[in-house]
Amino acid sequence: MIDGTFDVRIYNIERRTRANGYTYKVVWKVGTKKHSKTYPTKALADARRSELLTAVKRGEPFSAETGMPISYSSKAADSNWYDFAVEFVDKSWPHFSANQRKNVAKAMTSATVALLRTPPKQFDPVRVRTALREWAFNSKRRTNPEERIPDEVRVILDWVQRQNRPRGTAFGGAPRQSGGRRR
Repeated sequence: MIDGTFDVRIYNIERRTRANGYTYKVVWKVGTKKHSKTYPTKALADARRSELLTAVKRGEPFSAETGMPISYSSKAADSNWYDFAVEFVDKSWPHFSANQRKNVAKAMTSATVALLRTPPKQFDPVRVRTALREWAFNSKRRTNPEERIPDEVRVILDWVQRQNRPRGTAFGGAPRQSGGRRR
């Protein structure tokens, strides 16, 4: 769940002089955090500022993390990589050959381990990879009612699920909000 705030201040558009003309920067503050976005034309900057002002007037809460109205956030931000990967495997499993299933499980295992917030210090890394490859990303085995997931594997998979980053922030924290073109 995204925490929202109504404490929003939207500033006037700033005109910036560049070597090849002007750029226009929209600056706003959500809570105590400033956000900005640079546009090549004043019309684009004014359109963004108007969108933000309209959201404030409608009484929408803003996300302090992204600086945008909460209604702009996607449902993808509510799930993490691990949940997405397991769902992908479950939907794709019937359409894959045996070799393709094995290769997808290996690839998903590597990606999931790479996206953990912290390395698995309390577990043997080989056991973490084995639990992911043979249980989490093996749809047939995980959903088989006759074969129960061992407790040790369940503990590892629960830990992995808690340690995965949200999908929208998988590569280095919150999405970048300030910006425009870099020179």
